[in-house]
Amino acid sequence: MNEALARWLPLDEVALRLLQIHYHRLDTDGSIKLQIPEVYRMLLVIGGEGKCMVDGEWIPLQRGSCCLLRPGTYTAASLSTGEGLAWYDFTFEAAPYDQKTVGLWGDVGQSDKVWCGGIPEHSLAQAVDLAKRLYMERDSEERVERFRLNVVFQELLYWVMKDLGNEAAGQAKERITRIIDYMERHFQDNLTRDKLAEMAGMSPEYFSRLFRKETGKTLGEYLTNIRINHAKRELIRGQASIGWIAEYAGYGEQYYFSRKFKQEVGMSPSAYIDKQRNHVACLFSPYLDHMLALGVIPYTSMIDRAHPLAAKLRRSIHLGEQEAELGDRNLSQLLQIEPDLILCSQYIDPKLDRMLNRIAPTFTIPYKQEWRRVLGEIAGLLGKSEALDEVLLRYEHKCKEAARQIRAAIGEQTVALLRIHADQIRLYGGSMHSYTAPVLYGDLGLKAPSLVRRLAWDDYWASVSMPLLSQLDADRLLLVVDPGCEEKAQTVMDSRGWQEIPAVKQGNVYRADYYTWMSSGILMNSMKIEEALRFLG
Repeated sequence: MNEALARWLPLDEVALRLLQIHYHRLDTDGSIKLQIPEVYRMLLVIGGEGKCMVDGEWIPLQRGSCCLLRPGTYTAASLSTGEGLAWYDFTFEAAPYDQKTVGLWGDVGQSDKVWCGGIPEHSLAQAVDLAKRLYMERDSEERVERFRLNVVFQELLYWVMKDLGNEAAGQAKERITRIIDYMERHFQDNLTRDKLAEMAGMSPEYFSRLFRKETGKTLGEYLTNIRINHAKRELIRGQASIGWIAEYAGYGEQYYFSRKFKQEVGMSPSAYIDKQRNHVACLFSPYLDHMLALGVIPYTSMIDRAHPLAAKLRRSIHLGEQEAELGDRNLSQLLQIEPDLILCSQYIDPKLDRMLNRIAPTFTIPYKQEWRRVLGEIAGLLGKSEALDEVLLRYEHKCKEAARQIRAAIGEQTVALLRIHADQIRLYGGSMHSYTAPVLYGDLGLKAPSLVRRLAWDDYWASVSMPLLSQLDADRLLLVVDPGCEEKAQTVMDSRGWQEIPAVKQGNVYRADYYTWMSSGILMNSMKIEEALRFLG
């Protein structure tokens, strides 16, 4: 039994006596006002949905809901759905062994007058059976039978109260979680304590106490944190005026926003724009490529330890291998690290995105776009726009020199890349958003064989069957084998279709590195160029 509930009604200190039991049912649009007893009351809901007003506070009800009420508490119930609402209404005395008046000690607050929660189904089934038995035998006048019914009632209280406290706490926590989610989606609105408490079905005072208990912050502090982090994100983007950001963040007036921002962050919005952001958390490994190219080592990162770039990240805190694995442990680590900003992909779950935004301004960058645009966006966020031109200039020079050497070596011969995947044989196409085409057919200007143009020129790749392999008219072939697929690759290379490929006949097949060619970004593209030079130049 929950300790707080045990203090509220100390069963081991009182003698309980059942007084009355009533059964109520409300049909569509019904309502009922219950008498105000000077004894304890328990409402046990056995069906339907509705709500109950206790001294002016509306509490949602459904099957399994149970409300324990102190003496003298006003109660009314109304229906909120068309399913009907059915419940048992018990009144009982709780006489203390030392003759004090239980429930009337001192001046109790609103939240102390009622304890509501849900009963788990295994306990509810027992409670409902006992309640039915009490109701059916309620009119017995025999003293021994009344005594027996009182014993049954105490057993009923056992099944109700042994789980009620824990379940009530769980339900209250869930309601606070829903309110936090609402605040994060409507942070620009006028979110008052009374409005949010009403949405949670709690009194304002109880809501405030519970919110602070669950979050460690007051409602005002939490809302300020949400708004300031959204403001930080827009300031980092650098695409809007401070006046617009003040309005966007829910502060309205620019002067008030600037004063509040400085109070919370320790610097003005203008100073924050120019601030060096050294503690960057990068959760999507392709963006690590761009950061390193710009000379920024992320404070914390997620990357496969076998990836070539992992060696450059020894000073970075390793959170895991991939963004999809992000969980509570990682979030706890991020909270302790206190990053200046967080980079992630647009594939991240919206709820997780909102959770990350509680920690630091979080940026989701579209991945499937030309890599130079992604590099430019990241450079802007990191304050490295001035370094961008030099980084791109060095890359373009490298491309031109490599293209010249390869053209001199192979002339107009065609080049293709084939990947042995766990489920398929993939022939990579000509899409400029793919891993391979931007380098092979873009930066190096190599010619694609006709099968590539026919099957996959406008796509990332096309799946090819074993019989179709013989039609791969490539003069030069780069072969990528996924980790763990060596046996399948050998089966492919032993096939008749493989032996018919011109590149195979001429001995022009090159085993390319999986991570190099199945990654993107300026550094990995540079590694592709270096590998192409070794194979083709």
